[in-house]
Amino acid sequence: MNEAGRFGMVNAHSVFTHIVEDHVAFYSEQVIALAEQGGALRVTWFLFDKQLFPMKQSFQNSLHITITDPSNAVVYDIEFVKQLYRRAGLNIYRIEPPGIRGHQWLVYASRGLGHSDVAFPKDDGEIEIVRPPIMLQSGATRCAPVARLGASGAAPMFSRAARFVDLTSGFNG
Repeated sequence: MNEAGRFGMVNAHSVFTHIVEDHVAFYSEQVIALAEQGGALRVTWFLFDKQLFPMKQSFQNSLHITITDPSNAVVYDIEFVKQLYRRAGLNIYRIEPPGIRGHQWLVYASRGLGHSDVAFPKDDGEIEIVRPPIMLQSGATRCAPVARLGASGAAPMFSRAARFVDLTSGFNG
């Protein structure tokens, strides 16, 4: 951990793939605040191209796998994610498409080092089925208000020697 509780690397693997659109700005601000100036963020996303969905309104930027548990898997528009990073002052410097088509993209960004426009490569991974375990019974929910989740006090896993924080280990769904 560096100055004021910031880290040189913040890993959010399989975090934003489960955060609904109404909460994504709040949680991205929280994650970005953990990175020191010039620090790196490694974040996974499920992504789609909204241009292929002409029925979506301009303010609709996500797709959900199930209506009963919208956080089961959230798929975001590529342009929405790029704008989210730009507004936060993040520089995307590396993008890894998923090995399995439509699965998790890896997006690497740095905090406070200017802006570059790295192109998202084509998603031409293998076509396979990767289903997560069913976490909820019918009628249950795990979506909580942002205020409750933000104040939960759940501590992420820290590695002081490497100045690295792994939010994945602390995410309980």
